[in-house]
Amino acid sequence: MPKKASNTTLSFTADFQQNATETLKPGAEVTILFDSNRLPFERSTGAKGKAEWTISAFAQFAEGVINEVKLAPAKKGETVLKGVLTVPAETSEAVLWFVNTGKSGNLYFDSAFGQNYRFPVAAEVVETPAPAKKARAKKA
Repeated sequence: MPKKASNTTLSFTADFQQNATETLKPGAEVTILFDSNRLPFERSTGAKGKAEWTISAFAQFAEGVINEVKLAPAKKGETVLKGVLTVPAETSEAVLWFVNTGKSGNLYFDSAFGQNYRFPVAAEVVETPAPAKKARAKKA
């Protein structure tokens, strides 16, 4: 199935709200916007002050495969991180959670207290061509 343009955004705000701009669709790309203030615990830096911590999104679909999406700053100097994932065909739900880790080796989770964040995926619509019209016989 060809990829569709990104048209859905999943936002995870600093005040622990989650929003989807629309229902996820099979084969579509989804943009994840995650405010890093939700997971402020690991902020290790290197010798030159460079950040040595990450926040990744993990997405699991009905097939059971878990995909990791490394999040990067959406805009320089802001706390919102961004990543993109593709919803596979033949799935009915996307399950997401987030992990913050770094040089310390500690892992910190944002997973709705172990329940994870669940988003429905719309059923794939298969278009079938309309039946051809039968030609009518002309009256003589």
